[in-house]
Amino acid sequence: MKPLFALFSLLALILFQPIAANAQSWPQHENTYINDYAGLLDEAAEADLRSQLEALRNEKGVEFTILTLADRKPFQTGGTYEDFSIGLFNEWGIGKSGTNDGILLLVLKDSREMSIELGSGYANDKNAIAGEIIDNVLTPAFRDGAFDKGIADGAKAIMQRIAEFEPPVKPAPAMPRMSDTNGGPDEGNKSGSWILKILGALLVGGIGWGIFGRRVKDSVSRCPSCNKRGIHTEKKVLEAATQTAEGRGETVVTCAHCGYVAATAFTIPMLRDRDDADEKADDDNFGGGSSSGGGASGTW
Repeated sequence: MKPLFALFSLLALILFQPIAANAQSWPQHENTYINDYAGLLDEAAEADLRSQLEALRNEKGVEFTILTLADRKPFQTGGTYEDFSIGLFNEWGIGKSGTNDGILLLVLKDSREMSIELGSGYANDKNAIAGEIIDNVLTPAFRDGAFDKGIADGAKAIMQRIAEFEPPVKPAPAMPRMSDTNGGPDEGNKSGSWILKILGALLVGGIGWGIFGRRVKDSVSRCPSCNKRGIHTEKKVLEAATQTAEGRGETVVTCAHCGYVAATAFTIPMLRDRDDADEKADDDNFGGGSSSGGGASGTW
């Protein structure tokens, strides 16, 4: 019996060891707006920012969530912070499943890493914008230790330039000027016309960027090995998701500068068929969206 028991023990070890090695834990969210576990925001800044995120969700239906952690090590034993950002986005299901327009701003204080992760519904031109926000807004503030300002300014830039939403402000001193004799209703109509033209130009530009999406992604992503921009992330769907089963995919990351290559498996959430009433998520639930790696990341 002893040899037979030893054989079963060996088989169990061989079968279950890969499962244990690949186990992935994720941080839990207390709400769908801000989870400041690293303590980077004061109460006033967090309250103001939350009101903007709520307005974005109520008026445009876009789920934009902010997460700060000290580090990803308690949750991730291998892979890059980009892998962690994508995996977390899909685990939480940020954004609506039908439009995949969710946004995640992730800040890891101790490891000095950050990412703007976008749902798969965004055009590829938004990746370049995310990279600019990281380089020009988040990174300078974080290097100065102004995390609350960096997160607030970065979130506002994300809402304006990626979600195309103007967050509300508390005072509104400019409202009386609508009755000026030089302006009046015609000025508002002209402004609206220009806005439509600009949005149309952005739409056309987005289609063009979609054709060259890979080049855009290469230009805004950093290599986790040499930290130079030029990383290329390719998503491969190995098994498509259905309404009854999850799908499987693989992320292959390469760097032209140092030759870095890494492959990471990911899960594609099940397709969801829900009516409009079910699409309305509360503060405790996201809408089941997913990301295929769009956005940008960086360090400071």
